[in-house]
Amino acid sequence: MTTDLETLSEISQAAVVGGGVIGGGWAARLVLNGIDVRLFDPSPDAERRVNEVVENADCAHSRLTLAPATARGRLEFVDSVAQAVTAAGFIQESVPERLSLKQSILGEIDAHAPSNALICSSTSGLMPTKLQAHMAHPERMMVGHPFNPVYLLPLVEICGGVKTSMDSKRRAAAFYESIGMRPLILRKEIDAFIAENGRAPSSLEEAGSSLASQGVNYSVQGDSAYILILTIGKVFLYDLGELEDLYRVASLVGLAISLLLVSLAYQRFVFRERQPKKKESNDAAS
Repeated sequence: MTTDLETLSEISQAAVVGGGVIGGGWAARLVLNGIDVRLFDPSPDAERRVNEVVENADCAHSRLTLAPATARGRLEFVDSVAQAVTAAGFIQESVPERLSLKQSILGEIDAHAPSNALICSSTSGLMPTKLQAHMAHPERMMVGHPFNPVYLLPLVEICGGVKTSMDSKRRAAAFYESIGMRPLILRKEIDAFIAENGRAPSSLEEAGSSLASQGVNYSVQGDSAYILILTIGKVFLYDLGELEDLYRVASLVGLAISLLLVSLAYQRFVFRERQPKKKESNDAAS
């Protein structure tokens, strides 16, 4: 592990290890938010694939928002994990979902990254305690589970292992927010994290109860409407990264936004109506 490089507020260099659909989406989000990225993927086709994702992301952003674009960061393709992470303040691992492979890659990242660099895995189901088992500095490693396409959907679940420090989770959340994301910090490991547990509940209450029964205490404290937001993103927008027709993308995003507003209205009015009303003070007096 190398020496300290930069504080959170000064992170301008990130690394992405793995350039598939998720890794490419991370590279696009980072670059389009002004972060320089070094990416390593051993596939000879990785550079072409990732560049296509970045260009698709840039085109989608220009059609879906009128906000002025941030000056793009640089995207550099390198030949090793060590080259990717040596100067990085933030590292996102996105290699295939095999425990032994991820453990090996995370160990290599840990050995070459600056001492205060944050290390996040994009895994959708592997437990962070297992992922960090062989790391020399597991306190700075956690899951940062995104939703596809990463460059459009802002939700990211942060789940630490038994050795992950709360400071690292908070720093990761702050960095994700700085690139336009909405982080959810889980305070307990559960299989498939929150989104998959809320994928197809028979009711909103069932989704919240399922998480509560597992002892999950997360940043929105059992907000069933927010679990529905996660589910909507997963079910309705999962394949947006594969669509070439950006008008279909915009239509589906519009549908998702409409459903989000409905879910928030449900939370605001229906759940509140179900709560027992307190007796008025004059009733108590009588």
